[in-house]
Amino acid sequence: MLKVVTTDQPAKLVRLRGNKLEVHSRTGNADDIRGRVRGWYRTKARDYFASRLAHLSDVLPWISDVPQFRLLEMAKQWGSCSPTGQIILNPHLVKTPRQCIDYVIVHELAHHRHHDHSPEFFRLLDTTVPSWRCHKLVLDRMVEVVMNE
Repeated sequence: MLKVVTTDQPAKLVRLRGNKLEVHSRTGNADDIRGRVRGWYRTKARDYFASRLAHLSDVLPWISDVPQFRLLEMAKQWGSCSPTGQIILNPHLVKTPRQCIDYVIVHELAHHRHHDHSPEFFRLLDTTVPSWRCHKLVLDRMVEVVMNE
């Protein structure tokens, strides 16, 4: 839930308080509030994804170094892996459960071994995240709500 707090202060505060995302604003301008909420989510996504990527890279035997990653808002994808091995993650993914985030990250890391969606790729995914189909289904069902600003 979003709570907009009108203030005389020039502070551009955005914080999570309980189950409310609180945005302090002088004007209440919708574009300003939307931009600051978007920035807050991007910061949270960058920090959380970096942490999960480091952890998962450490436990997956085919990953020797934590790959670089970047955020990119994508209309139809949660993540991607570039030909150079850079992981690209949709910042909206941070709004989903941790198991779903981990599934997407492992999916993209699996492309470091199989840069395709071959049977071998899916065997690796099945071995590493046996419940990946359930997580994908959760993401598919959440997409309209999560991607909507």
